[in-house]
Amino acid sequence: LPDVISQRPKFGAPLAASWMDDHPEFRQFARARLLDGVWAERLGLDRAMRAYFDGGRGGYHWPSALSIFRNTAWRLLLLELWAPYYVSERAA
Repeated sequence: LPDVISQRPKFGAPLAASWMDDHPEFRQFARARLLDGVWAERLGLDRAMRAYFDGGRGGYHWPSALSIFRNTAWRLLLLELWAPYYVSERAA
């Protein structure tokens, strides 16, 4: 690798969570999956996710909470997409 790459300092990898703010079609897909899915409610995050996707404050302090909610939404979306294949209904 060139020195410019091998000698650079470490940095975090950005999450694809920013897609939920940057791409309206993806945001609509994520909102539908999370708010119609089961995991946000089971984990007690349905109110927070509704507030994030609907743009309402819902008692949360914005914009400081935005990255936390966006990252949580991303992880919940992955869970919604993953769980039907790997989690039995008894365990869920």
